[in-house]
Amino acid sequence: MSVNGRRADDWSRRSRWLAWIAATAILSASAPPVLRAQTATASVTGSVSDDTGATVPDARITLESLGTGQQREARTPRTGRFTFPALPPGRYRLTAIGDGFTPVAVPDFTLNVGDELVVPIQFTVAGIGETVTVRQEASLLTTRDGSVSTVIDRATIERMPLSGGTLHSLIDLAPASRTSRRPRGRGPSP
Repeated sequence: MSVNGRRADDWSRRSRWLAWIAATAILSASAPPVLRAQTATASVTGSVSDDTGATVPDARITLESLGTGQQREARTPRTGRFTFPALPPGRYRLTAIGDGFTPVAVPDFTLNVGDELVVPIQFTVAGIGETVTVRQEASLLTTRDGSVSTVIDRATIERMPLSGGTLHSLIDLAPASRTSRRPRGRGPSP
């Protein structure tokens, strides 16, 4: 084989490799969210309104991790919406402050992997030195798709007798879960 033939062969391999990389990148970017990797984070979103239902712009929303003390802050735009994406699982506290309104606090809530917590905040006109503490738990909603998830903590797992001695039996504890139980070597199920 000549030197020019070897260069052409190397160029051909590089071209195919680059075409394969480009095709893979395009396909993975256009894949539906179900086919993408699972996330290891959670998010908190919400809206801020007053007691008449009008949105409250420029409210200061602070989210604090009770485990690390780390704080994130957001300001609401004219729409009154806020979002805190890509949060690690853990316990959090959320506070909302708006000019002329009583501060609102959601003192302690837990985020698990994949949670999308929706927190509606409703301000009331401020009296002197008042703070409203929200005791009702915010709803966990998946707003992008119809997925359902369940988190089983370590203490629960350690207390449970596992059917067959495998962790796969925990899947049956999740709501709406289905597993196919087909004995090995018996061919396809009907």
